[in-house]
Amino acid sequence: MAVDQEITELTELTDITSDDLFVIENDPGGTPETRKAKASNVGKRFVRTQIDGMLLSWNSANSLSVGVGACYAENGDFIDITTALTASSLSLSVSTWYHIYVYLSSGAAAMEVVTTAPAAWKSGAYSKTSATTRRYIGSVKTDSSGNIIKFRHYPKDNYIAYMKFAANGAPHRCLTAGTATTATAIALSGVIPSTSTLAYIRITNLADNIFRSSDDNGVGSSQNTITLTAGNTSSQNAFFPHTTDTSQQIFYKYDASPSTGGGYVDVLGYFFSR
Repeated sequence: MAVDQEITELTELTDITSDDLFVIENDPGGTPETRKAKASNVGKRFVRTQIDGMLLSWNSANSLSVGVGACYAENGDFIDITTALTASSLSLSVSTWYHIYVYLSSGAAAMEVVTTAPAAWKSGAYSKTSATTRRYIGSVKTDSSGNIIKFRHYPKDNYIAYMKFAANGAPHRCLTAGTATTATAIALSGVIPSTSTLAYIRITNLADNIFRSSDDNGVGSSQNTITLTAGNTSSQNAFFPHTTDTSQQIFYKYDASPSTGGGYVDVLGYFFSR
């Protein structure tokens, strides 16, 4: 029996997908019914999580775009963006995380900007919490005036680089003149979202003692510790990707209480999953 005839028979049993056709054409054995069952099992084993393109763009303090690209949603929808989607004239709360999702609206790609957090579903892919039709694209933070903090989204490694910093460092400065001598948490969650555990930071040591940092409270142990020598009369600076714990925290301590100066941590950007 020809493949076309078998496909016709299978269509009478149930709808078929591209996965089904692959199995039909590449597995000549068995009846149409058993081969359909094999195809169904293939579909259950492999969940599509791919995403291509769909870069976030900052347009202005109240406007964002999602660029051309394609992805799968958790419910299996294929979302193809052929012309950039834009959300403009947004009225946003101050100092708040907003999350961007794409979905199909009457078959056409659409985007939304909401405060509902993303939830992981498979292989680093994220959906909107309790909404499997929404594929997560990224997150943006507003400043103390409700403006979207300016950023640039780089496709390699999904990196968000912040492009504008306030004179006082807020909200990017997460530690100011720290002098703790026991492991102390530094919260980075104000500038990296829940989908990130790798921040690109600057550590500045202006103290006359050794500054140590880690992604857990085992600071000062022989593992996972970043060390900056004493600043003394000049500052010691380090720029690097720093892992965080699952709550977007890092930890620091000084070997002994500084007699002058302290430590500073600024977040310049972050890597994230989507």
